[in-house]
Amino acid sequence: MPCPPSSAPRGPHRPSFLRPAFDSTPAAPCAPCSAADAPDMPEMPSAPMLAPGDSRPPSASGERSRCLSQGFVKISEVESTMRLNESLEQDNAQLEAELAEILRLNLRMRNNIQDMEQALGLASTEPDEGGCAASG
Repeated sequence: MPCPPSSAPRGPHRPSFLRPAFDSTPAAPCAPCSAADAPDMPEMPSAPMLAPGDSRPPSASGERSRCLSQGFVKISEVESTMRLNESLEQDNAQLEAELAEILRLNLRMRNNIQDMEQALGLASTEPDEGGCAASG
């Protein structure tokens, strides 16, 4: 029968799988390397780079003109066209309402003129809807 784990041998004669996976002895202090032994590293810039090396604007790379030639439109142009269209639609609605009011007033004036002519006994000199002038 094997020995219980509490009776495992202690000391340097233990099998390797029973030894700790790390060395618990304190590390020796490390002396800094001399500048001659250090690898050649480029100096770090004082400010971090804001953009990658190929950070040309789209106009410089020809991307903008290429997109425009393919039929794409700038979003600013689309938005301004939409604002203009909305403004024109509002103006049209307002003008249609004014025109409808003017047409109603015109019809009332015609009716009033006809009523006044009948009241005064005057004959209408304007052509009827049939196109013939009233006689008599």
